[in-house]
Amino acid sequence: METHISLHVVYDRSGNILAVAIDDRSLSDHIPLPRPVPQRGQFAATLAVPPEAGGKDIRVIAETYVVKGRGEDVRLVLRSSALQKRTGAVRKSARGSNRKKPPIKRR
Repeated sequence: METHISLHVVYDRSGNILAVAIDDRSLSDHIPLPRPVPQRGQFAATLAVPPEAGGKDIRVIAETYVVKGRGEDVRLVLRSSALQKRTGAVRKSARGSNRKKPPIKRR
């Protein structure tokens, strides 16, 4: 039997997960569970854990996933795909900084 766990996530504009808590209704029938509260410039959402992250620790999920989307269409996406786009641009710019400078012409 496969269980579907939801996470209560607080994230910033970039989609970085700042805080996370398990949102399990079966555990909290009469006991309120602690939940992170968003501050100014932060957002909160209750998201389903992707199937490929089903057996992972909550800390690992928070470090390897980012929040993508807006409004009601918010989901967890692997961080590596988002980082590959950013690091590709950084690597290209870093290559240019290793070039030799042209010699200075003396009069």
